[in-house]
Amino acid sequence: MKAKGSIPGKAPRDLLLILISGTDTQVHMGISIPESILSKYQIDDIKQFSNLITEFRTVTSELIKDKTGSFLISHFDSEYPLKERDVILQNAFNELKRRKIYIDSEEDDPIYDF
Repeated sequence: MKAKGSIPGKAPRDLLLILISGTDTQVHMGISIPESILSKYQIDDIKQFSNLITEFRTVTSELIKDKTGSFLISHFDSEYPLKERDVILQNAFNELKRRKIYIDSEEDDPIYDF
């Protein structure tokens, strides 16, 4: 890459990653938070962050910690998993906005004056 003059980007585990998906009966969630983000944005714990976005639903989870950070894999049963997935995703965006990790630029939306 150096020969071509391009600079390599960050590795995926060096970024905040949130994956939320739904199946027929469950909502699955994967959250990866590197240590640098945990300390920078005062996120006490990855499980605390998960509880905020799942609104304390009964969640089965597995926490993996390594030198990069924490990775939480979790799931919960739901009668309407796709609707629940959308709610959890919106909660995640709202929490990221509250912590000023994600900034929603309203200038991208077209404004029409009639």
